[in-house]
Amino acid sequence: NTEVLNLSLPTLAETRMKAHRVEQQLRGQEGLQQQFAEHSTGAVAQLVTLRREVLERLRTQYGNLNLALARLENARSTFLTQAREIHGSIREELVWLRSSPPVGLETLTNIPGSLGWLFPKAHWQEFAQALWWTVARMPVRSTGVLLVVGLLLLMRRRIAAALKRTGIEIRRTSTDRYAHTVEALVCTLLLAVPVPLLIGFGGWAMGQKPELSGALQNIARGLQVLAWIMLGTGLMKGICRPGGLGTAHFRWKQEHLARLRRAIRRFTVVYMPAFLLTSGYYFQGEATQFLDSAGRVSFMLAHAWTALVVWQLFCGADGVLATLVRESPNRLVTRWRHFWFPLLLAIPLLLVFLAALGYMFTAIELSLGFLVTLALIAGGCVSYGLALRWFTMKKRKLALAEALERRRARQEAAASEEEPRTAEATGDVVSVDPDEEEELDLDS
Repeated sequence: NTEVLNLSLPTLAETRMKAHRVEQQLRGQEGLQQQFAEHSTGAVAQLVTLRREVLERLRTQYGNLNLALARLENARSTFLTQAREIHGSIREELVWLRSSPPVGLETLTNIPGSLGWLFPKAHWQEFAQALWWTVARMPVRSTGVLLVVGLLLLMRRRIAAALKRTGIEIRRTSTDRYAHTVEALVCTLLLAVPVPLLIGFGGWAMGQKPELSGALQNIARGLQVLAWIMLGTGLMKGICRPGGLGTAHFRWKQEHLARLRRAIRRFTVVYMPAFLLTSGYYFQGEATQFLDSAGRVSFMLAHAWTALVVWQLFCGADGVLATLVRESPNRLVTRWRHFWFPLLLAIPLLLVFLAALGYMFTAIELSLGFLVTLALIAGGCVSYGLALRWFTMKKRKLALAEALERRRARQEAAASEEEPRTAEATGDVVSVDPDEEEELDLDS
């Protein structure tokens, strides 16, 4: 338990700053003695001398304290590293062990008591104190994060307008640059960052507070994980927005992106509060004794809802699967749909089943792994889109260059024969100047 190490001691940075102030006062001691040298009594001279002695002793004590704190911090870091390794090995052993009895009537009757343990008035007061402690002990970081979040929220409309403008710029070959796609990716990230940054920093800062209760430690860990989930879902929603990276730069179908965006919105509405509630009982401390009641029910609800969202996204006459079969029946992902779709739908249902049987640690670890897998798949799709966008842009540039070269060759041939021909006679479109040819939208 790391609560033993969360002692109310000054930090090494604080003691070093105070030692530096003592050193500055000692440097000003000579000036102080000269100031009182001419009109000072014996008592004043004695006080000035005593001040020097006290400051020198204080400097020595701060030096010893800094050395002791440095050693303590090193020992604490080593201990925590070893504790995390032992904790990880224990959790690996517990993964396939039943941690609670199967779901029964007792599971439901214990829910009010477990909720009462997690949300008493004392925990809300402790939460407010932890926030105030964060601002008081980390004012620069707290102010910086709040300023960044506030600035991004205020500039949200401008960022969205810049994102839409990049999609307009790439429509014409003459203004198409890969830098526009990079700018669109950055704008998408900036639109998704503010709330996850605030929540993640709040969870991290809360976890630094000494003597934090087990419930608040779990909530702090849960907020940090939740921030990453919110960042991933926010990025995907930004990619799927109209005129965003997916539709304008990757040329993904707008109806598919709109459907995915609605599915992500429905997923987050239920999953994120349920995840945070489950995390309040999971990570460490005495809270794990309540995991098999409210924590388990919220976990099962979250993953049952996830399975429903997946079914609604892929199935139906206008679902993703039906569209793939109609438009791309020979693609590998379409031919293998009978394998990967049942697997995708079965995973959250399997997690619900494991939690119902009492394998909560197993279900939670597999759930976190499932989220990581989904993030890797989404990252792979975006990386593929970025690479394909590069080659598509180069292909457009080459196509335009070849068209201009063919036009130039026809003009030279016509001039050599002194028989200029119009575009209507030859069937070729050559009625534009080379400068105007650059402005053609090849997609049209």
